[in-house]
Amino acid sequence: MGVDTTATPVVKPEPGELGELVRDLCSARRHWMPSGLGNHLHWGPSVSVETTTLSMARCNRLLEHAVSDFTVTVEAGLPLQVLQQELGRTGQWLAVDPPPGEGDSSIGGLVARGISGGLQHRYPGIRDQLIGLSLWRADGVAAKAGGRVVKNVAGYDLMRLFSGSWGSLGLMQTLTLRTYPLPPARCWALVQGPFAELARLRAALLRSSLTPERVDWWSESLARRHRCSDGGAGPLLCIGLASIASQLAALSRLAPSCLRLEAAEQDPSGSAAAWQPERGGWLLRLGCPGADPVALLDPVSGDPHGLTGGELCWGAATGLADLRLAASVRPAAVADLRRRCRAAGGFLVVLQAPDQAAREAVPSTPPDAVSLAIKAAFDPLKLLSPGRLPGGP
Repeated sequence: MGVDTTATPVVKPEPGELGELVRDLCSARRHWMPSGLGNHLHWGPSVSVETTTLSMARCNRLLEHAVSDFTVTVEAGLPLQVLQQELGRTGQWLAVDPPPGEGDSSIGGLVARGISGGLQHRYPGIRDQLIGLSLWRADGVAAKAGGRVVKNVAGYDLMRLFSGSWGSLGLMQTLTLRTYPLPPARCWALVQGPFAELARLRAALLRSSLTPERVDWWSESLARRHRCSDGGAGPLLCIGLASIASQLAALSRLAPSCLRLEAAEQDPSGSAAAWQPERGGWLLRLGCPGADPVALLDPVSGDPHGLTGGELCWGAATGLADLRLAASVRPAAVADLRRRCRAAGGFLVVLQAPDQAAREAVPSTPPDAVSLAIKAAFDPLKLLSPGRLPGGP
């Protein structure tokens, strides 16, 4: 279930109050965890003890936009939608997908989760777009990395460590990221038909000179929910094109005649593939490069609900996927799917479960020695986000 924000004390400091507050929490040996806008605190494992939430909602300024250098520096609590609007005024954007789920995400939250979507087909993930960082360590000492370094932690690449750290290593205050030119127009090509033919089209597309922004598998149920299937059968390839006329014509030549191809001027999901999973169901993050998504999601033996009815958005080149399942799917089916992912050389992380009992029935991977050592180096008192890091301490 993640964090129960109704039962967790929340403080919302101003930027100038952060250092003193973190030092006070350390002196009092108080457990605490960073938060952005708080819209995704129910994701991931629950905190293991009573914890104070330190919200960055009031630390939400755009500090500097170097237009000619294609960089932007922001405070961690700045909402992604606000940043995209401001960057759009100069013909630029941050090439990241908003997270699946309700509500906007802060920039700090995006980095802390480290989850990239289908745009990673063409652009670097959020971890590789982060080029500078200022933060507060768990003991209230300030540190910086990247850009004009005042103080750094020797031996660590802080930008990569803090990406995907789930607030377990420190409090990010400011972030400097790369920006990209905003495409003047976009088109989404929706291709539906038998999976085997779609797989051949995908392979031909990846070998071609086309440069799509994204190539995502959509399950039939996800396509139906976004009214993309028009009653058609089978999965769907959602192909994001930035140079509309020429690339769409080239794609039409690649597609076999048995496939149904149509173009949509806007993202069929409504907001860059940020489809909305229900709060009461499962939301899983998968990574299985090279795996067959249809075979991977075959119904589990003895499971009356199966997994094939789930809503799947799977990067056809990256192998990264989000899968939404109904609350009625048994934890045993999710655990079996995790075993399949591992057998294929991948992983599965439970972002959202129907309830705490279901989450505990599919426990995180035990932490490895490296994760434990890094956690001990950054948070020796174990005050930060106890139990929140998936697969970590």
